[in-house]
Amino acid sequence: MLSSFVLLASAFASLAASVPAEPQVQNGGAAAGAAACRKLASTYPDKTFWPGTGSYATESSHIWSETCVLSPKCVFLPNNAADISRAIKIISANRSPFAVRSGGHMPVPGAASTDFGVMIAMSTLKTTEFNADRSILSIGPGLVWGEVFNFAASHGLAVNGGRYGQVGVGGLAIGGGIGYFGKKLGWSANSVVQFEVVLADGTVTTASSSKNSDLWWALKGGNNNFAIVTRYDFKTFPITEAFAGALLWKQEAIAAFFDALYSFVAPGGGNEDVDAAINPAVIITPVNGTYEASNLMFHGGSDSNPASLRNFTQITNDVLFSYAGVGPWPTLANLLNTPEFAARDSRQLFWAVSFKPDRRAIDIANITVIGDAFAQLKNVRELAVTLAYQPISAKWLQAARDNGGDAMDLDPKDGDFVAGLISATWQDARDDKTMWKFAADCVAKIDRQTKAKGLYYPFTYLNDAGQGQNPFPLYGKGKSLPRMKAIQAKYDRKGVFKNLIASAFKL
Repeated sequence: MLSSFVLLASAFASLAASVPAEPQVQNGGAAAGAAACRKLASTYPDKTFWPGTGSYATESSHIWSETCVLSPKCVFLPNNAADISRAIKIISANRSPFAVRSGGHMPVPGAASTDFGVMIAMSTLKTTEFNADRSILSIGPGLVWGEVFNFAASHGLAVNGGRYGQVGVGGLAIGGGIGYFGKKLGWSANSVVQFEVVLADGTVTTASSSKNSDLWWALKGGNNNFAIVTRYDFKTFPITEAFAGALLWKQEAIAAFFDALYSFVAPGGGNEDVDAAINPAVIITPVNGTYEASNLMFHGGSDSNPASLRNFTQITNDVLFSYAGVGPWPTLANLLNTPEFAARDSRQLFWAVSFKPDRRAIDIANITVIGDAFAQLKNVRELAVTLAYQPISAKWLQAARDNGGDAMDLDPKDGDFVAGLISATWQDARDDKTMWKFAADCVAKIDRQTKAKGLYYPFTYLNDAGQGQNPFPLYGKGKSLPRMKAIQAKYDRKGVFKNLIASAFKL
């Protein structure tokens, strides 16, 4: 079996990166894809790669989950927005299917690749550039967050990106983005003051509060339904140090672990601390009927023993792994930047579920996932199932609105909630359908029970969503989706992003 530390790393891979699912393009697009590839190859012979070449193999397989590795007709490796502009014109003219891959971390089949057309791999778009006063950091979609964090930290600054060093920049912000600084700044998307984009007609432009402001709003949570983002301009802020903690406990500590979690999310609990961020989880090993508990903890500043986190840090019995200390603020992201965490040799899934921060709801989720895993998955080899609890506070949602808003448009007046994540890692493709059904059924059961008790929260976090989930109808209590569709129609009149791009989550 995987080691406990590898399980810890896998357990908290809850960010998202590129976000799409089974290609929504007909198989008949393969001929169009081949035609587009031929035109790309004649236009960019040094940037277009065919099956059988080393660059094709490297780029097409740079996908976190093996469930998502497909065989595009060719791989296009642009150097800048102008290259992508020309490529989109070629793709559109041929009505070719295509996919865009940044970090390739979303474990939904077809998320960042296609069997029928062009994969645009963003690997070389690695801009890291400050404006004159360093209040804005421009970053490219080919970067991973560890690179961004360490670059910013070298200047005494930070951005509200993701939490895990190996996750790509590209998909996170357009899916929302959970970061360490959410209670002060909102979703990661709310810190993007400007997107540089390539539109469906090949136009290279920007979207901000003062230009194409409707597109700027829609991109924050709207996924790849509008444009290809070629640069993200993030607000920076000063910070040097932070407390980083990682704990893994034996099954015997589970009661103390859940008591700590309940107290953290309860009114007046640790979640009131705007400098604190946690990612607690239960890690289940069905084959031997055991589970463990873990938590990753962050606290901005130099306090080596933050009061808001003590209910967790004081659980000193039955500890399997422990790390705690104050250091450079990216320490926690770097702690998980390990070969095991970065490995792309397993099959993965995410499924999202949300509920109110109530002990009863947490118990419903925990009992459902652990019970079903033990009952249904004992024969799935090399399997680890994780249920992570990601607290999102009303302060977070207010900060999101104060920083420009977004398409998700969750109302702070509705209070705090927990963005739950069911994730799993396994090895055998023959178990894929079993695993997907397990996760989907767990979410359905949790939703049904929390609705019955008035504990349901109507939100599906896109970056944690699984195939078949549909985040958009819940955005803004149903008011965002019609607006998003109108914005798509305005900027994508030929249906390039509506019909041709591979995506899990269409409008």
